[in-house]
Order: sequence, then C-alpha cells, then structure tokens
Amino acid sequence: MRTFNVSYNWIEYAHGPGADSQFPLALELFTLPVNKRNQVEIPMHRRDLIEEVMQCADLYRGGEDNDLQAARVFSRARKALRGEL
Repeated sequence: MRTFNVSYNWIEYAHGPGADSQFPLALELFTLPVNKRNQVEIPMHRRDLIEEVMQCADLYRGGEDNDLQAARVFSRARKALRGEL
C-alpha cells in the first residue's frame, strides 16, 4: 500500500493541540503507523487525512519558527492529492 509520509515530529507539533481538543482527524493521525524514519504513514486513499495535514501546514506557512517545514509539508501534501507523488 502506498503511503504519504510526514514527520512524526511535525504531526506532534502541528496536530497535537487538535488532538488534545479531541478533534477526530488529529486524533486519527496519532493512531497511524510510524516507520523507522520516524514518519507517520498516511495511506494515499485517506485523502481526508492528507488534506488535514495540508490545511494545517498552510496555517503555519509564513510563521517564524516552522515556515520552511510547513511550506515543504504543504507542497508535498498538495502534490500527493494531485497524484503527483
């Protein structure tokens, strides 16, 4: 099964507050497998989760701390949703 992989550290940073607030998609991201490279493996057919990652990364783009990482996550998620990965 093909997956869209994103750093666990990013998921924890960007989606931890949503999970703490019991937001269902954020909670689900924390139940997914984490590979040896410490990346969360999101199945490509779970477009809702990939969209969640992309939308959250979009909120952080242009911020001071994680601007570059957020932009990279956003770009990769958008490509995944377009079928370019």
